[in-house]
Amino acid sequence: MWPPFKTLVPYEQILRRQICSLLMTSLRTNAELEGEAGEPFFRRLVLRSVAHVIRLYSSSLITETEVFLSMLVRVTALDLPLWHRILVLEILRVQTMRVLFQNFDMNPSNTNVVESMVKALARVVSSLQVQETSEESLAAVAGMFSSKAKGVEWSLDNDATNAAVLVASEAHAITLAIEGLLGVVFTIATLTDEAVDVGELESPRCESDPP
Repeated sequence: MWPPFKTLVPYEQILRRQICSLLMTSLRTNAELEGEAGEPFFRRLVLRSVAHVIRLYSSSLITETEVFLSMLVRVTALDLPLWHRILVLEILRVQTMRVLFQNFDMNPSNTNVVESMVKALARVVSSLQVQETSEESLAAVAGMFSSKAKGVEWSLDNDATNAAVLVASEAHAITLAIEGLLGVVFTIATLTDEAVDVGELESPRCESDPP
């Protein structure tokens, strides 16, 4: 999207009133949805468009972004196909946590969307403890992080159909959630360092206790 379009009032109105409205309707994940609306290709296009709007316009489309993120967080707790949850986790992982935290959690008039995202990601990680294949999944998660360190990314091209692919898919979902949580930790550390640098906070490494 070319930057000049973001400054045009008619463009923002269309984006807010028509495009976001259409995406919200398409993003609904009720159990009774069938046919085209539930197909992976359709869902992938919708989620990719939602991620695009959040990434580029979260500072101007506050209400719409809040609705999108709330819907995505709810999806992580629904009994949906694994490929669908993985697509949602990929969106939650790559969002700019710092911008979201400043626009929402630090603003008393908005909801704590980052807090909700952290809880949702933590639920995904903790689900490993109750799975019958927890040991296999844990080994697969370790293998995926090892592969990432070597520059190899795992991707889900098709719906899981056998036990081996299912374990790998579950491990991929958990890996995405862990990366999302690590992104939150990195954001908090960055904001803390900046606050220390400008004198808003005392360094936790100093000998004297802060007042």
